[in-house]
Amino acid sequence: MFKKKNNLRTAILAACMGASLNAYAGSPTQPNIVTIMVDDMGYSDFGMFGSEIDTPNIDALISQGTQLTNYYSAPTSTPARAMFFTGRDNHPAGVGNMDGYSPDRPPQKNVPGYEGRLTSNLPIFPELLQANNYHTIMTGKWDLGDKPGEYPSDRGFNETLVLLPGGDVHFLSDKDGKLITSQPPGYYKNLNITTPYNKNGKQFSAFPPNAFSTDFYTDEAIKLIDARPDTTKPFYANIAHIAPHGPFQAPQNLINKYLSTYGQGWDKLRVQRFEKLKSLGLVKANAVLPPRQVEVLPWDKLSADQQAVEIRRMAAYAGLIDKFDQSVGKLVQHLKNIGEYDNTVFFVMSDNGAAAIEAGSPAKQAFVNSQFTKDSIDVLSNIGAAKSFIPPSPGLGMLNNTPMNRFKAETFEGGIHTAAFMFSPKADARSKGAKYNCLTTVMDISATILDISKTVYPTTYKGVPIAALDGQTMNNVFRGDLNCPNASRSLSFEQDSAKMVRVGQWKLAQQWNDKNQRWDGYFYLFNLANDPFEQRDLSKSNRPVYNTLLQIYKTYATKNRVIDIGPRIYSPIADLKMVPAMTGGMILGGSQVNYLTFQHVPILPQVASPTSIPARPALPGPKLGDVWDVAAELYPPTLHQGKSAQVMVASYHKETGTWRAFKQVKNVNGHAQSTVTALPDQIDDGSTLPPDFNRVPKFIPTISSLPARFELPIFEDKLTNVSSGNKPTFAVGTHYFWVAYKLSDGTIQRNATPITVTVAPAPAPAPK
Repeated sequence: MFKKKNNLRTAILAACMGASLNAYAGSPTQPNIVTIMVDDMGYSDFGMFGSEIDTPNIDALISQGTQLTNYYSAPTSTPARAMFFTGRDNHPAGVGNMDGYSPDRPPQKNVPGYEGRLTSNLPIFPELLQANNYHTIMTGKWDLGDKPGEYPSDRGFNETLVLLPGGDVHFLSDKDGKLITSQPPGYYKNLNITTPYNKNGKQFSAFPPNAFSTDFYTDEAIKLIDARPDTTKPFYANIAHIAPHGPFQAPQNLINKYLSTYGQGWDKLRVQRFEKLKSLGLVKANAVLPPRQVEVLPWDKLSADQQAVEIRRMAAYAGLIDKFDQSVGKLVQHLKNIGEYDNTVFFVMSDNGAAAIEAGSPAKQAFVNSQFTKDSIDVLSNIGAAKSFIPPSPGLGMLNNTPMNRFKAETFEGGIHTAAFMFSPKADARSKGAKYNCLTTVMDISATILDISKTVYPTTYKGVPIAALDGQTMNNVFRGDLNCPNASRSLSFEQDSAKMVRVGQWKLAQQWNDKNQRWDGYFYLFNLANDPFEQRDLSKSNRPVYNTLLQIYKTYATKNRVIDIGPRIYSPIADLKMVPAMTGGMILGGSQVNYLTFQHVPILPQVASPTSIPARPALPGPKLGDVWDVAAELYPPTLHQGKSAQVMVASYHKETGTWRAFKQVKNVNGHAQSTVTALPDQIDDGSTLPPDFNRVPKFIPTISSLPARFELPIFEDKLTNVSSGNKPTFAVGTHYFWVAYKLSDGTIQRNATPITVTVAPAPAPAPK
């Protein structure tokens, strides 16, 4: 029955792809392939990458394999996994943004490439391997779709036992084998399921007692390898661990093992890792350890209680890495025992860098807080235990990523330059123990797997032509050729407005401004040849290189249909309506108070006059004395793009009936800042200022060529009733903001309803 079903699937795939995928079926040279992906691991967390954690099994493979020392992934998990399976950029792979993000990013909503899950329009390499005589297996984290039709069993895997969402706890069952989960009830209700685990397309909850994720995923993979119906066929096994992703949980004996080590604190351990990296040849002998990350206090400035919590956090994290290493040793030994080791090729990598903070929806955070203990001195002995939920911290993330800059979710080295290696017992001796310093990417692994398995990548899929892989084969390394096949190669990336370009020694990246809760609106430029830890920004001093890389990014963005949403995350105004109605155009806008996340603006019905806007409860607004940021963003329709236009921002104060116009004149702290002028009594045609705003007041700046998106900062400063130069003041009361542009033919586009914000009085002084 299995063979009949498999033959049918192969025939369907071959017909859909329009390529002869069985040309190498039965070839004795097809190796077994094992890919092992860890989750949120720092660059230096393996022993052979500088760590103090015991990883003897990993280190043994690395010493006989090849370290990919210039290897790039994505800043977060889902795009990294989509790129891994497809060999393509994250946008055509379907994850231009994370699942759940795009609905809150109106320009990306319901747009191809922004599904937030693996695309159904491209093949993934397990499908191609399956059609080319491989038996395909997966255990562990999927994270690429949690609905029927999106499971790995639907995408080329013969046997699966997977965690569908992006994460959960490591102690995944209790003493009775009952599921332990951190997913809130709403997750299960929305999907009509009772467990996040799925076996071959069906819900799975038959856990062994006290199951631990790393052991469970590895043991299940071993069982599936042994249960193959035809052991003469090569196999592909993907084991995708959730370790060492938070929550940091580990067996108590492993936590105890590392308590004294981490009692030294992160400052001393960073120095030790850095010196070990030098001795391993991964860092230049004359390199200088970069300063701490700005969020991290010196270890000796922490209180005794804070140190105690951080020591156990770090020990629990180390326990996860140690446990992972043990699982790799178990798998390797089993393959040796059954005679498959010598014909097996291994790829091991992290999906992104180590994290500094805990992420998750408010619903999940509330559920976790109700079910688990956290990182508190009051429950110190429970940190790392089964019913604890221990998140990352900036200090630990900094140590994990030594010596790289920043963290997961960012396009600096700490977010995307990750640990990776590959190993084959049959590789040329010149590749054993070697360091491959050519620019490589997670997309290269799929290309290499297809190459070594003699599997053809199709030119069509489901009858539709598809582009070639973005990934490049690294099979030359297995042959002992460590030269770079493409020394001029460039890599670009974008996700949720975070951008990156890497060409040769040069790199562009963006900084997340935690205080202001946005991506900085410009690139930093680094020369990694002499500044590998990104300490010196050259964006202003080397404009020719900066402009060259920026153009490379623009070409990449066009090719991959990137929808740029800008550094702020805005809410839609008037359900995306423009006046007059225009297909494809939208105006977004919003505000934030004291640099808290941009608030959703009230969606009001279209009205003829700002004085007749109906009363409606507004979201909490700023008070005098608060730092307030209000801004808008325009997406002109395609037929307006490239045309010259005058642009305007105007506000109306309900209580005084005052109109004002804003003009962008300078940058403040790296961000465009506006000043204000009172609108004249006359507008362009000489008539009186209309109360219905159908004729837009005087337009100010002119844009010679309307881009696909442009941002209009309106105000960012402390609110005061005291006038200072050109800085606008905002009286207490309700303020309405409109943005508009006028083309040379007189066409005017504006938002149908305003950004509405109410300024409250300053709070009364506390009684003495």
